[in-house]
Amino acid sequence: MKLHALMHLPGILLLVFSVISCAGVAESAPSVGDTVTMGAYAGEPVTWRVLAEDGDKRLLISEYGLETKPYNNRTRNVTWAASTLRAWLNGKFLEESFSKEERMRIVRRKIHTPDPDRESSDAYGGEDSLDSVFLLSIDEAEMHFVSDTDRAAKPTNHALRNGAETFTAFDAGDLDDADDPEEYAEYTGNCFWWLRTPGSSQDRAAIVTGDGEVDVLGWPADTDCFCVRPVIWVNGEP
Repeated sequence: MKLHALMHLPGILLLVFSVISCAGVAESAPSVGDTVTMGAYAGEPVTWRVLAEDGDKRLLISEYGLETKPYNNRTRNVTWAASTLRAWLNGKFLEESFSKEERMRIVRRKIHTPDPDRESSDAYGGEDSLDSVFLLSIDEAEMHFVSDTDRAAKPTNHALRNGAETFTAFDAGDLDDADDPEEYAEYTGNCFWWLRTPGSSQDRAAIVTGDGEVDVLGWPADTDCFCVRPVIWVNGEP
C-alpha cells in the first residue's frame, strides 16, 4: 500500500502544480501595436490594431479597409457630423458587425473634428459629434502611425469585389519623388482610405493614399472607390 501511494504521489503533485500555474497566470491586455479580433463584417472576423490606451480603454482601427463607401452620397458642402458615411458607421455597420455584448463595450464619445490647415483649405471641421464608430482625423492619422508604411493598408477581398481603388506601379510613376517606381512595389495593392477631416474645400475629404501618405487636399466626397477603416474605443480587453 505504501508503494502504491508513493508511485501516485508524483502524478498528484504534477496535477496540483499544473492547476496552480494555469490559475496564477493572467493574459496581459493588448498594447499599442497589437492586433485583436472583435466582431465580423461581410462574413469574416474583423482584425483591429490597437492605436492608443486610456486606462482600461483601447483605441482600435481595423487592420484592413473593410468596405468601399463615399464619404457622402452627394458632392456638396458637408462635414463629418452630417456625412452619410458617419450615419452608416453608427447605424448599419455598428448593428450588424457586433453582438449585443460587443456593442455594450464600445464607448460612445464626443468626437471633435479640427479645421484643416488654413494654408491648404478654407473648409471647417464642423460641429462635434457623439459617435460609437468614427474615422481618424488628419492629426490622428499622423500621430498614431510611426511611418507612411505603417499607415498603409490592404483592402479585404470583400472591398476589392466592391471596387476598391488600389495602389499600382502607375501611381508610383506619378509620384514626384519616384525616381524608380520599383521602390514603391511594396505598396502595390494597398487601398486608399478616408479620414474625417475636410479636404481643400468643404465638398472634399482628406484621405490616406496607397503609399501611406496623408493627402490633406482630399478627394470629392462622393468618390465611391475609397475604403473605410472604422475606429472604435473599447472598454476592457477586446
